[in-house]
Amino acid sequence: MIDVLLASITKSCSRQLMQTTFQSSKPGETGTFSDLISRYALDLRKTVHLKTIIALGLVIHELNSRLYIDMKSVKDKKFASLCNKQLPSQMNNNIMSLNEKLVVTIPGDLVLTDAEKSVLGKGLTFVPVEKNI
Repeated sequence: MIDVLLASITKSCSRQLMQTTFQSSKPGETGTFSDLISRYALDLRKTVHLKTIIALGLVIHELNSRLYIDMKSVKDKKFASLCNKQLPSQMNNNIMSLNEKLVVTIPGDLVLTDAEKSVLGKGLTFVPVEKNI
């Protein structure tokens, strides 16, 4: 019975209505978002039975848990791809390719001499060193 009631409440609340409510509630004018949530919770308690509120809380908690798990797995996959984490069998090939080419990023705010700019403008295939070093 609670599931049916929750389904009917969910269907009656449109996404646009929720967006409009939050957009019209500006934190600077009416307080913080936690104040708004408390006010809306009080309004909800006046109109809905306690069992329904508890059921809604459980549904929201379950949805938040699922969302967290999904977002964490997506972020973990992205982090692994950005760190180039690969299988151990592929590591030997990567070590050889790292010895062949090394990519270096030069910060944009680094002050360079004209000679350095000239060398960098031609494209580096070597590391320039001073003769007295």
